[in-house]
Amino acid sequence: MTPGRAETPNRSRWMRAGRECTQAGDWAGAIRAYAQGLMEQPLLGMHYAANLERARTNYRKERQTINQQGPEHTTVVVAAAELSHNAAGRAYTLAQLYRHLDHPVTLLGRHFPQWGRERSGAPAGAAGARLRGGVPT
Repeated sequence: MTPGRAETPNRSRWMRAGRECTQAGDWAGAIRAYAQGLMEQPLLGMHYAANLERARTNYRKERQTINQQGPEHTTVVVAAAELSHNAAGRAYTLAQLYRHLDHPVTLLGRHFPQWGRERSGAPAGAAGARLRGGVPT
């Protein structure tokens, strides 16, 4: 085999991945694939750039449609490293800010008893507090 032929499958790897994502409607995946191909294979830049722009346009349209449906269609998950001490208070405050903007919010985190038996931040029965991951709801 000639050196050019041995590299052919790798040359089209990102183009193929982008095309598969595009066919599946995964615009974010297509953007990642085409951008990676553009960085790794600058000689094919005009092909990657055209496909990248097409994927970006479709991604923007999709996001715009979702945003027009209102915040209730966009769930926000606030992830906290742990739910004892001060980190829980900060996570809870952030979750409440999103709730104020009418987003459904889930506070996700772990409670490590060795760092304190009490959960800080939101009281156990706080309105709208939906906690997951190691802490009962």
